[in-house]
Amino acid sequence: MINDNICFADVPLGLLVQGTIKKTTTYRLQRGNGHFGTVKGKLYQHKFPYTVSDPNCDHTGLANKQDFAQAVLNWQTTLTDSQKKEYNRRASKRKGLSGYCLYISDYRLGKT
Repeated sequence: MINDNICFADVPLGLLVQGTIKKTTTYRLQRGNGHFGTVKGKLYQHKFPYTVSDPNCDHTGLANKQDFAQAVLNWQTTLTDSQKKEYNRRASKRKGLSGYCLYISDYRLGKT
């Protein structure tokens, strides 16, 4: 939500308030970039419901974290220099991709 005059419990806050109030609402300030109906350079205040997310609270998040950590460890310790060079060669064909990122992606997708 973008608004010039945000209130909390019917009390006007002003335009330069940012942060969290009573763990119910979070406010953030951001300058407009000329897109999505904003004026470039104008300061906007965004209002969000307060949330706390912890991806490690469930087993899926923890499993993903461990899988990613194993992929990184494999790149650092298991792969030979020639294997890394091959990943770098394959990745060089795709703009902005490194051999490391390609290996992590392949590992996570079960292609290694």
